[in-house]
Amino acid sequence: MTGANGREPNAAPLTSILIVSYMSAKHLGPCLDSILRQTGSPFEVVLVDNASTDGSADIVERDYPMARLIRSGENLGFAKGNNVGLPYCQGKYILLLNPDTVMTDGSLHALVDCMEKSPDVSAAGCRILYPDGSPQLSCGAFPTMASAVWGGQAVNRLLKKIFPEADFFGACGVVPERLDERLEVDTLLGACVILRRDVIEKTGLFDESMFLYFEECDLFYRIKKAGGKVIYTPDAVVYHYAGGSVICTREAVGYYLDSQERYLIKNFGLKRVQVFRVLVMLSSLIKSALISLAYPFARKADAERQAKKIAWHWSAFLCRLELFFPFIKS
Repeated sequence: MTGANGREPNAAPLTSILIVSYMSAKHLGPCLDSILRQTGSPFEVVLVDNASTDGSADIVERDYPMARLIRSGENLGFAKGNNVGLPYCQGKYILLLNPDTVMTDGSLHALVDCMEKSPDVSAAGCRILYPDGSPQLSCGAFPTMASAVWGGQAVNRLLKKIFPEADFFGACGVVPERLDERLEVDTLLGACVILRRDVIEKTGLFDESMFLYFEECDLFYRIKKAGGKVIYTPDAVVYHYAGGSVICTREAVGYYLDSQERYLIKNFGLKRVQVFRVLVMLSSLIKSALISLAYPFARKADAERQAKKIAWHWSAFLCRLELFFPFIKS
């Protein structure tokens, strides 16, 4: 591939950019265009399409022939989709990138530079922004049973101010004020993460029992357990249209809750699953009610995001309620 990245046709890529896409037709063009604007480091693009029916794969095949397209015959989910694509990646580094992202110029170089200058770093993530430029919390401590029940960005911000050194608030364990710093963290948002290929080969690929969500937390847990270092760097910036491949449906929320349980059982010894489900159900109901009460006072720029949170927590409440009362399932 010869293009903006300056790579000659037979040059070995330093980085393999791996994208798993599902129903992402409206986002793929801007995402791939932003990749082609990256300079300073040879790369390749491997894209796994999870049986999209919106023409996603056809767009890639027609307009972006430099990308290696893998068409799946079914929706494999994020974990298995990445596992399918990884054997096709030739780079020293693997950049996992969501299809609903746009990389700012120089972001790839900044991430590769971070890894090249820090051989002890196993994985790195970057500053991730919502389309309106507000920060998306993209790093922090590992999710725990406590954070699953009490977690949430608003709660986290309040508790972090009271207990600044605490790390039990889960994946939202970093407040926005610290996102200007380079940080060593437990886990990163999987929307844009660079990893060393040899680290993945040692720790293993994604756990495919986690169809969607928490698979990156599980991977980072294994990396940290093996002694690896995980870094957040603000030097690379990516815009993330959160949910571009996932619509806030009961099905998506169900995937989230099921993967959450699998992650906690596997890594934190969750045993009383039924009790945990009741706690999550009640927590979701309370969060949905509180955000609904605050919604009329939300800034216009935040209104849509708050509405999605209300829908998400209400769906989580219903998903867990249905396990106890199957007859209410619609």
